[in-house]
Amino acid sequence: MNIKFTFRNQAAYRLMSVLLAFALVFGLSVAAPKISGEAADPIDFNRRCSLKALAGSPEQTEELAGKLRIDLYQVASAQPVSVYDAYSYEFLPGFEEAEGMYDEKEPDWQSMAQKAAELVFAENSGIQLAASGMAEESLSDLNCGLYLIVARGDGLEAAEYRTTVKQKDEEGNVKEKLATLAYSDTHTYTYEPELVSLPSRQATAEDGTIHNTTAGDGAWIYDMSVTLKPSEEPRYGSLEIVKTLQSYETGSEATFIFQIDAVLNGKNVYSNVIPITFTSAGENRVVIDRIPVGAQVTVKEIYSGLHYEVESPDTVAPGQPIQLDRVLQIDFTNAYVEKPGEGGAITNRFEYTMEDGWKWEKQTAQDPADGA
Repeated sequence: MNIKFTFRNQAAYRLMSVLLAFALVFGLSVAAPKISGEAADPIDFNRRCSLKALAGSPEQTEELAGKLRIDLYQVASAQPVSVYDAYSYEFLPGFEEAEGMYDEKEPDWQSMAQKAAELVFAENSGIQLAASGMAEESLSDLNCGLYLIVARGDGLEAAEYRTTVKQKDEEGNVKEKLATLAYSDTHTYTYEPELVSLPSRQATAEDGTIHNTTAGDGAWIYDMSVTLKPSEEPRYGSLEIVKTLQSYETGSEATFIFQIDAVLNGKNVYSNVIPITFTSAGENRVVIDRIPVGAQVTVKEIYSGLHYEVESPDTVAPGQPIQLDRVLQIDFTNAYVEKPGEGGAITNRFEYTMEDGWKWEKQTAQDPADGA
């Protein structure tokens, strides 16, 4: 989860910057001219801070409106540094292990955020919330210090929103990280914990990059707004094909092949071929999972064998999309039809791969009398 920052006090500070807690994959920064002006007032440790966290992009923010909660935990308090207009951290009870990971010269904010979240999530941790509110609400009356941001689905139990994600490090090793979940009607959003320092101020690097840090010569910023950047993936629903075979020709299996396609926002999001096989008359069912919610599906019976015909339409496109709370059902009916004079045999070849799902190939078996 990367974090983009904007500021709400002066227009000069409406610049995206990297906060003290760097982004998990890479720090966000923007090239900007150095800010000049009169000397900034020294830090006021008695002044209260505020933080507003946005859910993500405008589209994500709209989808998660009223669904995302922001929990803040104070990890450390801000302590004055003698002579300098800066502060250091005094880690609070419960975060001793995070303090042991803190290196002033080269802090690993990603690992510290993970450790802080681990301590917060531990059973009977006893660590209390500093503030909690819905995304886009300003969490105010905050003491100066270091805070852990946990974004999660509002109304979810801990077991429902806590999860782990796997990521590769620079050496290619796969590691698990703590994360939290939030849900819209159509997507699952995954947030990783982040650290934020309040207040902060801007500093300009040699390359002209603006950073937000506790060291620098800009004005102290007490009221901040952050835009979270979660990963997202579709939520999935299910489709059930109900196949009725009214009569059956004994002696060989009857296999029917269905092509399933699903379209969401003009894009094909699911395509597969599914067989249903009968050894007697009656009803068979197959459930297809992991079709994105909201997708419109079309199912076509593309093969009915030599001696069966579809009595219902061979292509069905329901008016309603795939849903979360119910399995969308589609029905097909076939009957045996005598077709005198037809000869030969059919061999059905099915192959399944993780990349392409089911593939079907119809092959006409060669008559042994042909000398093959």
